[in-house]
Amino acid sequence: MTFSKMVSFELIKGNIGRYTLSSILKASHDLLVAVQNANDKQYPFWDVFVLIKWAFLYTKDSPFRKEATMRDVQNTMLLISKLHEQNNPVNFKLKGIQSGFKIIAYQQFWFQDSINEYDIFRTYYFFNNIDSRFNARKEFEIRTGLNTVSFIKCNYYLFLYFFFHRVDSHRAFDGVLYPDVVETLNKIIGEDALNHFIQLISFSPSDAEKIQKIRYEPYQLYETTLWNRFPLLKIQDKYCFVHRAILVSMLKYFIFDFLKKESAEFQTEVGSRMEKYVALGIQEMKVSVLNEADLLSRYTLQKVCDFLIDDNILVECKAIGISPSAGINRTKEILRNEFDSTLTKAYKQMLCTANALQSVAPLYGIVITFRDTFTGYGKDAWQEFMDEPITRFLEEESINLNVLPPRRVVFITIEDWDRLVQLKTLLKVNISQILDIAFKQADSGQVLLFDQVLDNLSLEKALPPLSYLESIRPVFEP
Repeated sequence: MTFSKMVSFELIKGNIGRYTLSSILKASHDLLVAVQNANDKQYPFWDVFVLIKWAFLYTKDSPFRKEATMRDVQNTMLLISKLHEQNNPVNFKLKGIQSGFKIIAYQQFWFQDSINEYDIFRTYYFFNNIDSRFNARKEFEIRTGLNTVSFIKCNYYLFLYFFFHRVDSHRAFDGVLYPDVVETLNKIIGEDALNHFIQLISFSPSDAEKIQKIRYEPYQLYETTLWNRFPLLKIQDKYCFVHRAILVSMLKYFIFDFLKKESAEFQTEVGSRMEKYVALGIQEMKVSVLNEADLLSRYTLQKVCDFLIDDNILVECKAIGISPSAGINRTKEILRNEFDSTLTKAYKQMLCTANALQSVAPLYGIVITFRDTFTGYGKDAWQEFMDEPITRFLEEESINLNVLPPRRVVFITIEDWDRLVQLKTLLKVNISQILDIAFKQADSGQVLLFDQVLDNLSLEKALPPLSYLESIRPVFEP
């Protein structure tokens, strides 16, 4: 199929409307399965997710519509690809190399996300083992009929089933949740729990109004939040996962995303839960530490960060991710509005604390978020959205930026934090030494995000265990 004219969204919408919804879903699922089994890393399968989303919005099953074949879906994919080419939000000349790659990262990195047992243990610990007045397990159960323990176990066993190719390379992926698999899981987990789980994560045509609609249609090619919330599709009377990455995302983020949206009490409480979790890593490293209360008792501070560790590392926790509008369209205005009360505030807190410390030695700043904000390093954040608000703040507070310059600030995830704890223990170095390596690699353009530094430093190395996560292992042992 070739196109001599511009492709409009209306053309694609009309093309989708020619076919039945169930046939588009079936053919799209077959295409995604084939791509995964071929291990084709070049195919833009994220566009297939957009096609499925648009099919739910713009067509339905009807005797007056045709049955879509794999070829029909591939032809529609060519139209989508052309639309993307004509309206690509990744403009390196306009937005710069760093911002352009971060938009691509927002769209694609979650499909490449790896998972290990510690990711599962972390989710379990975070929602079940941290002492708090707020009972996340109970809150989740009230709103879903399923507690967090049951949800994680359901997800875990499905993960084992659909990732069996790691054990048997000849095992193909088809994404179908077969009745015999359901029957086996019912025996392990319990029929009531599994039924609640399936209902909670299933998307049907009646849920179409829940699809987030970005006004500028080409940007929807980068919007993937629907699949974090409803990863299971019913296609011709079969429950199907269209991609393995969805199971990984569910294990890591589903409970957090759900409670963040549905529970005002969780939104208020989750920040302190983050602090308590990060404190476990500090204890594991056996480094010196002053927490917020300690810092307030020693210094006169109106803004304070969560921890000072090793006498030179300021740490602030923010229980956030990034919204689709900011992830896709990284303009200064949007990013400032997105992060004014979180990442920018975190930097202000660290600057105030650094100013009070009056340290002769260089200070470093680590901002830890629950989900990736694709911010990377302080020097990038400064150029993208922090320069004006922080400059204004420094003038108002009579603080010199050199007490903690952007070049010594990094933004990482809670997952990165655990790996940093492991790497420090393994290499027997100070955290600042690892950060110096990271800042050097970022300055030379070798890396975009901190997790790439962790990958480089831990390559072919066996990271040591974390006692707080090892405490969860018995939960998942037979």
